[in-house]
Amino acid sequence: MVREQVWLELCQSAFDIVLEGFSRVKKVSTEGRASMAMDVSSMHTALDAIHPCRPPRGKLHVDNFVRASYLSEEEVLEWVRNNWQGYAYRHLLGLLTQVYMSSNNNMNVNVLKKKRYNTAVAVLDSFYDQNQRDEMVGIKEEQVPQKQGPDLTGLNKLVKRFA
Repeated sequence: MVREQVWLELCQSAFDIVLEGFSRVKKVSTEGRASMAMDVSSMHTALDAIHPCRPPRGKLHVDNFVRASYLSEEEVLEWVRNNWQGYAYRHLLGLLTQVYMSSNNNMNVNVLKKKRYNTAVAVLDSFYDQNQRDEMVGIKEEQVPQKQGPDLTGLNKLVKRFA
């Protein structure tokens, strides 16, 4: 029984780390999104090969996040409205950043996108009070080095070992 619980916690942590990493990506191409989906599937398959891995926020939870990144600006905002309670504020903020900032580098378009992005963030903010946002984001953005992400070294070794 204890082993089962430890395994479930390990699986949950692995999927949480992957979601955290995906949500920190600022710009992503269609190929990058496809790669994210394949990474989640590969990790799930590798973990399942060791022992069945069915955490509450597992493969389906992360897959839904990745699928949402394919949506249009309007559709992703609707998705956020319907799913905000299942994800941390920082994850949804990252999703909005990906969708609103990943395409088109034309300066005039970027100004319009930034305005639409700010409106989308205001909608997201309306779901959480200030304390929840601060708590869920953790440390302030300026305190985080730009290239820093979760350390996936151990997880990558585990996946490669059992792949």
